[in-house]
Amino acid sequence: MGLTLEFLLGNDKLIRKASKNLDFDLFDQPGCIIKKADFSLHLAPKDLNSLSISASKFNNLNPITLREYLVLIVNERDYGLFQVANNWINYFLKVPADNLEHLAKEWFNQMMKEHPNEKIELTAEGIEALKDLYILCEFAVNEKKSVFHFWCL
Repeated sequence: MGLTLEFLLGNDKLIRKASKNLDFDLFDQPGCIIKKADFSLHLAPKDLNSLSISASKFNNLNPITLREYLVLIVNERDYGLFQVANNWINYFLKVPADNLEHLAKEWFNQMMKEHPNEKIELTAEGIEALKDLYILCEFAVNEKKSVFHFWCL
């Protein structure tokens, strides 16, 4: 069983309620989650910080980590929910959309350096997760919606 790492956008109240109760049926109800970016790619949570730092090579901003822009909502032993601060969303969106595949390559290269004893290779799923996150963040900004980061074992 792997680690689920997702970015979610939808009905804030339902997402919070589903997360607090770890209610997957509620997550699956229409209208709860409108958009999702699934990073359940055999990653560790710190790998999302590597993604954030790698983004600085494409957005010409000082590197920041994702962790410092997460606001805790649910903190249980084997699952949790954070709201992603708008500052991080805007930081990520400064990466030009046509550079997302290059960002994915940079990110996976960085993870290879950080995990030298593991076999890590860029996959279509990794690129797709980045593109989904970008679309989710654009939607959040345009529609003034919250972005959540959900994890569970």
